Amino acid sequence: MGHEVLPISSPVTTSSLTYESEAMTPENIDGPNDPCSQTAMKELASLMLTMDIEEKGEPSFTIPRNKSASGQNSIPTENLNPDMNSGKIGFYTETRTHLVECFMAAFNIYHQFIEQAELQTILLETTFSTEPDFDFRNHALLSVGAFLSPKPDAKELRSHHATSAENILLRCIRDHPSDLVVQGLALLSWRELMLENNSMAYTYIAMATGLILHLGLHVSSLGSGKLPDLTLTRNSAADDYVRKRRIRSFWAYFSVDRMVTSSLGMNCTIHWQRIRISSFFSVLGHNPLPDELAHDKFCQLWHIWDSFMDQRYAFEWDGLKAKQRQNLLKCAHQALTDFYASTDDKLALSKTFMPQTFLLFQLAYHTAILLIHRPFLNEPKGSETLSFALRSATNAAASIARIVRAYRKFRGFADANPQVIDYILSAAVIHLLNATSGRNSLGRQSANSLQSCLDALVEMQSTWLPQASRAIREIQELAAKWKVVWALPIRLSQRLPEREIHQGRNRIMVPMQEFPNVFTSGAQIPHGFDVGEVANRYTHTGFGNDCGALWDPSLFENALEHVNLPEHIAYQSSLEWLFDESNPGLQ
Repeated sequence: MGHEVLPISSPVTTSSLTYESEAMTPENIDGPNDPCSQTAMKELASLMLTMDIEEKGEPSFTIPRNKSASGQNSIPTENLNPDMNSGKIGFYTETRTHLVECFMAAFNIYHQFIEQAELQTILLETTFSTEPDFDFRNHALLSVGAFLSPKPDAKELRSHHATSAENILLRCIRDHPSDLVVQGLALLSWRELMLENNSMAYTYIAMATGLILHLGLHVSSLGSGKLPDLTLTRNSAADDYVRKRRIRSFWAYFSVDRMVTSSLGMNCTIHWQRIRISSFFSVLGHNPLPDELAHDKFCQLWHIWDSFMDQRYAFEWDGLKAKQRQNLLKCAHQALTDFYASTDDKLALSKTFMPQTFLLFQLAYHTAILLIHRPFLNEPKGSETLSFALRSATNAAASIARIVRAYRKFRGFADANPQVIDYILSAAVIHLLNATSGRNSLGRQSANSLQSCLDALVEMQSTWLPQASRAIREIQELAAKWKVVWALPIRLSQRLPEREIHQGRNRIMVPMQEFPNVFTSGAQIPHGFDVGEVANRYTHTGFGNDCGALWDPSLFENALEHVNLPEHIAYQSSLEWLFDESNPGLQ
């Protein structure tokens, strides 16, 4: 017998910022005379990545004709052939130390590529003349450090190190495959993503995935795997070091892969069911650093998310009954909330304690909740599933806005992780959706939250200009499209010319075939982490909002005639689908 998707009120008292009270209550919503735009709801629900299934049963992705042309670079590609005789280029200890410090402070805290004990090895000049895989990884690492450096010669340095890494890339893959090469590929992928070279970013992360499968890094918990270049003279301590480094390398790659693929609107490059590896926490010492704990939880979060989204929501919906869709949503929702409930209180945010890594994890959690529910905004009017999905997505977006406001007061977003941009954008779109209900309590509160999101994005333009500017532009476009420009701050509310859409995008959207027998059961899919069995009741989401009553479906009745959504859709985290002029539903 299926479970009813009904919320329960579960008040929680905590000092955590996430639980602060700023409720989206039924009193915030005016009567049925102020309907939200069902056009906006349906379009959000249809942000999907469709996939094809070949005869062997493996998912495959193809680029449709209208998206095969690249034209993706919105900023000039860097000159990767700098003058090697320049006096600014050289392996000087002071310069290398500066680049490594930049890497550690602005990148490694989030992705944990290397541990403190490895720093000295990277700084040694002989590192660049010994083993090619170390050489490749270190050049890639220094190119990222230079990318994050404020020094005037940083662009030349990062080009030099990137070129040095690229020059030995294929030789390393062919003759010296190791987890260090995986690290280097992931680092180059991140760099290309920041340079707006999206095709190269995806190619590098896909190459890293191929090498992981070859080395068996993803299944190291099933056996010894293929250890890189171990000799008979190595002792057990050295073997243990390599084992731990391989685990660290996998989860570092994993965190970059989820950033690259979600930014590009793609599925993760390694399927969640293939991952059988010890957690990142298993390689840490007795007193792990807070940043290490945050990274471990971040990876666990997205692995759980993948286990539901990648397998379940990428297929045809028509074969599933309403109760089965309810069960899918319920299992996904509770798996995430149970996971969050088990999170160490050390990772909580407060008004006086907001480490950057904690910020990234907390925003990632609420974004994961939002994205789990967003596809269900296309459920039938009046259904419990629609009401629950809309309320949960709104609560998650409200939590993100609260955290953003508090963090702007605490530190500001000028030097925040660029991944935060995608999280803020996801929340901003939900606030835009709720603004379509009109200038009522819900609409005004959503406009206030939207302004908080936009203020943070404007701050991030000082460091991540292309990425933050694109997010702001997409919010402006959706506001014009959904006729809620009034919800934007005045300085950003200039109406865009009709049909003025970005043309330089390169997301992948493909038609999918029908699979009427796929996922006819609502049973939970197991994942690789012990987060407990799904309970028979809802746990509190941590949003600090009143979830005691269902939303009034009559709020969303006004715009069915304006959009004709395609039938074969699946999930995609990016907003590319909304701006695809070739989509017949938007004509």
